[in-house]
Amino acid sequence: QLSLETVNLEKLETEFRPSATAAKLPLIAGVAVGIGVLGVGGYFFANWVNSQRDSAKAAKFSKMVEAAQAEERAGNFTNALERYQAAQKLRPDNSEVRNKVEAVKPKAAAQVKQAEAAARAAAQAAAQAVEEFQQVVTAARGYEKAGNFTNALERYEAAQHLRPEDTEVRNKVAAVKPKAAAQVTQAEAAASAAARAAAEFQQVMTAARGYEQAGNFTNALERYEAALNLRPEDTEVRNKVAAMKPKAAAQVTQAEAAASA
Repeated sequence: QLSLETVNLEKLETEFRPSATAAKLPLIAGVAVGIGVLGVGGYFFANWVNSQRDSAKAAKFSKMVEAAQAEERAGNFTNALERYQAAQKLRPDNSEVRNKVEAVKPKAAAQVKQAEAAARAAAQAAAQAVEEFQQVVTAARGYEKAGNFTNALERYEAAQHLRPEDTEVRNKVAAVKPKAAAQVTQAEAAASAAARAAAEFQQVMTAARGYEQAGNFTNALERYEAALNLRPEDTEVRNKVAAMKPKAAAQVTQAEAAASA
């Protein structure tokens, strides 16, 4: 029988103690299993990430192609080409998109040329409009400076038609309107007076010719002189006065002689 006294505990501990390597075997095994699990999990995770990325890329590709097709149907070939080329970058191997790019390219180029031509035409028209506006305003200012408010108003209103938003021209129209109206009134009054003067002149001339035809040179001279007062610049009337004077004088002499006899 053994007793605690006869058993060498230190010897037994030494004999039955596991080696350092054996003691680490569970840890090593655990680490190995963990690495294996991580490796398998990482593989599946990487596949999942790639799958998500491919799905997103496919969705983006589809949206880009749909947008390109919509632009193409609308006749906007420039934008359509831009969308098709963006889709082609996502999938360079897609033959359908590649064919679309080649088909839309000449249409987009023609559209760009048309837009450029339209822009040049618009710029030219705008330049011409500016030049026309300046010419009309310059003419209006010239008439206004000369006191011809009727013509000035006409030009300012033409300028306002070209640029309705121009405040300066709008103010000019408002300022010149009453002056032009007054000028029209004056012109109408002058025209009326001229018409009356013309009628009076014709009446006097008709009377003068009648007296001259009847041989009454004294009265004829009187009427011709009245007509000359109405139109001092009239050469015909001045000549008539000059021709009547000696005849009227002779007639006066004859009348005086007859009276004295």
